[in-house]
Amino acid sequence: MVDQFLLFLAGLAGGFIAGLLGIGGGMVFIIVLPFALLEIGVPESEIVQYTIANSLFGTFFASLSGNITHVRTKTFYLREVLYIGISGAVASILFLEYVVNTPYYSKTIFNVFLIVFLGFLLIRSFIIKDKEGSQGKTKRNPLIVSGSLAGAVSSLSGLGGGTVVIPMLNNYFRFDVKKAKSISIGMILISTGANVIYNMNTTPMYDIDYYNYGYIVMPIAISLSLGVMLAAPIGVMTSLRMSSKTLKLVFAIFVGMIIVDKGIELISMLWD
Repeated sequence: MVDQFLLFLAGLAGGFIAGLLGIGGGMVFIIVLPFALLEIGVPESEIVQYTIANSLFGTFFASLSGNITHVRTKTFYLREVLYIGISGAVASILFLEYVVNTPYYSKTIFNVFLIVFLGFLLIRSFIIKDKEGSQGKTKRNPLIVSGSLAGAVSSLSGLGGGTVVIPMLNNYFRFDVKKAKSISIGMILISTGANVIYNMNTTPMYDIDYYNYGYIVMPIAISLSLGVMLAAPIGVMTSLRMSSKTLKLVFAIFVGMIIVDKGIELISMLWD
């Protein structure tokens, strides 16, 4: 039986990080979820699909809670969120259908993708400086491109898409990093919401019959989400009081932790 309290604590951690950095709670979820899923009988051959689906479920509620806080503090940008969110939702569902929820997207490929992608993000975070104080170019095409790339990464990684949206909006389209973070949380709400609906109505290759709807395992997903909804507003309020430089450092630390974790896991798999 899965320890619901530990999952709740993971939800608290993921929610706080989601609100703080605007990247979704997947930074925590993709580390914790495989252990919980294996415990209830999810086979190794489909652990990636279940991990991504339940991570995005928790991330949806993290972004929901975070967006409520942004609306209350008048830091919510509806036009930009809609363009990025809708394009992200379309891209994420396409990648789920034709890449992720297939027998070919294995645990090894998943770990390699995470290590390469996050390694790239970590390196660029130290090379490219954030652009402060810019209002950003709110033209439609750049927003759609950002959303589409974020949606694809969200489906492939379970991270939510903020790891793409924030640097693209800040470095290439000149949005202030805090505005980019706010838009990212809005995009994640729409994109992961579409993911959740899709995954709940998809028949897994291996159905575990454990209070699940498609790939969403309700006892696990709900425990995560309760913690997420409590902690995400705290993360948002904390981020509004922190400098962009500090937020960047926190982001780098968490990215580094995931790279190390997945690197050890990958080496162990290849060694066996």
